[in-house]
Amino acid sequence: MKTHALIGPLAAALGLCLSLSVVGTSYAASPAVQAVVANVGLLPNAETAAIRLGDKKGFFKDAGIDLKITDTSSGAAAITALIAGQFDIVFANTVSVMQGRDKGLPLVMIDAASTSTGVPGKDFSALVVSSKNTMKSAKELSGKTIASNTVKNIGEVTARISVQKAGGDGATVKVVEMPFSNMEQALEEGQIDAAWMVEPFHTTAVQHGLRDIASNYVDTAPHLTAAAFVSTDGVVKKKADMIQRFRTAMAKTAEYANSHPTEIRELIPTFTKITPAIAEAFVIPRYDAAVNVASLEAMLPEMRRLDMISKTFKVESVIYK
Repeated sequence: MKTHALIGPLAAALGLCLSLSVVGTSYAASPAVQAVVANVGLLPNAETAAIRLGDKKGFFKDAGIDLKITDTSSGAAAITALIAGQFDIVFANTVSVMQGRDKGLPLVMIDAASTSTGVPGKDFSALVVSSKNTMKSAKELSGKTIASNTVKNIGEVTARISVQKAGGDGATVKVVEMPFSNMEQALEEGQIDAAWMVEPFHTTAVQHGLRDIASNYVDTAPHLTAAAFVSTDGVVKKKADMIQRFRTAMAKTAEYANSHPTEIRELIPTFTKITPAIAEAFVIPRYDAAVNVASLEAMLPEMRRLDMISKTFKVESVIYK
């Protein structure tokens, strides 16, 4: 596998917000097959650790895939490059992909990339409050201000659902846009009441005394598919064999990654700025191969209420068949 840096200006930003645990399993090498290239764009985060581990273990090579990974700067940039033909497959959050499909982009989720652990208080996504905050439930966030790295996307949608599930009024929450790196200070200074954080920001904040008030992904659906590997209708049609090989490799990759978390933690610092100490401490995602369609459907009512997606959109339209 050869990792590249994304070169050249990308098209202007899109007009959309954009376990099985098998112990002792033997993964014998498959008979040699003629390799096909798969150009894949990935964010350098823990959610893409599994596919990188699968490549390192030779699962893609065994499936006849020459995996060429390029790190991207954002999901929106990755989708822009995918549509432009620079990639065959990219990593992107599921809300952005559904919005894109709804707006006419030929996007299709071919596999899940990261999934909620399904365990409240032990997930890689959480709503966090300051050490001084006396709130005991997300219900108390009704009418309060929550920070998200982007508005009208998966953080806002799931945060509002979390407040609603706790018995509050998610519609009255004010969501403000803020970089993850600024949230901890903003919480301690009282600029915001809560923040949606993912790893590694979540664990760092907790180590500094902040605390979870809700697990927004878990509240939305027990095993929410947060991000997916995405292609286009054109690539799926023209490179059907490559897509099938990729999915075969990802099935083996997901199984292995979920049963070897230590290897995931050891790999993360090699392609991110996350330190080994933080990688050892934080919650890693669950890596499922199949997209949890029901979990995506659970977000649609709130997305429609926020005018983020049409009333006629169906999740099945964006799922690889």
